[in-house]
Amino acid sequence: MNGIPANMKALQLQAVNQLVQVTLPVPQPAVNEVLVRTTAATICTSDLHDIASNPFGIVLPRVLGHEAAGVVVACGEAVKHLTPGLRVAEHPVIPCKQCAECLRGFEHVCTNMGHLGYDRNGTFAEYFVQRADRLMVLPDAVSDVAGSLLEPVAVCLQAIARAGDIKNKKILIVGDGPFGNIIARLAVRAGAAEVIVSGREPFRLSMIPNVTVATEMPLKAVDVAILAVSSAEAARDCLAALRPRGRLVVFSSLKEPVPVDLFTLHLSELEIVGACNDEDRMQESLDCLSDPLLALNEIITH
Repeated sequence: MNGIPANMKALQLQAVNQLVQVTLPVPQPAVNEVLVRTTAATICTSDLHDIASNPFGIVLPRVLGHEAAGVVVACGEAVKHLTPGLRVAEHPVIPCKQCAECLRGFEHVCTNMGHLGYDRNGTFAEYFVQRADRLMVLPDAVSDVAGSLLEPVAVCLQAIARAGDIKNKKILIVGDGPFGNIIARLAVRAGAAEVIVSGREPFRLSMIPNVTVATEMPLKAVDVAILAVSSAEAARDCLAALRPRGRLVVFSSLKEPVPVDLFTLHLSELEIVGACNDEDRMQESLDCLSDPLLALNEIITH
């Protein structure tokens, strides 16, 4: 490939708590893939978990990272809609398009799912490859850094969708990290009557506009609670906060089991739903990143 170096620098997880800068060959794109030169890569909480304990059992060594933007430098033979020089953002989830769930239209829960940074090398590198249909061209109004939020915003949109119609409703979001911040902004945009955020970091809470900060937990009589932190205690607080016919959206993954009072669930007609990945919300996410009222670029502080 003309003008493309043979080797690149990358951050490779070699063992738990051993993230090492290495030199690797620049990957070659397959016929339906694109080679991208990385210009911005954000760090997901899951990356930190992977480094600390590898909870998902990633086969090591592995280049981590799955939130990035960059510039197209080479395309596989079958790729016609992308050309070198275009600025793009990637979505890391790679559905097989052949399993039963994909054929039902639920590619985000594909049973043969690929994922950058997990079953293949990710974006903490000078170059990465991704299947062409998992890339979005960035408009001029969206910077590379903001573009790296394409997938985080998409999965937060999934959480809002799983919450149902939240217009004029009282919403509780437990978790003040980047995901809680994004979900809160999207909930305000969706017309919630009140968005309450519970968290432990005053600085992070101060970065979330147009919300009420919870001073005590658990609250009472919320229509929807969204769990945006990996905490069993927080999950219990979310359930306790629901009014009759309320809904809990489990956005963050929990490794430890959380007991559920099925009697209360029955009497109050409560609902518990999961929100994992997203149902092809890349264009919707890109529209959000272009929306100055959401100001999602404020979330990236350094």
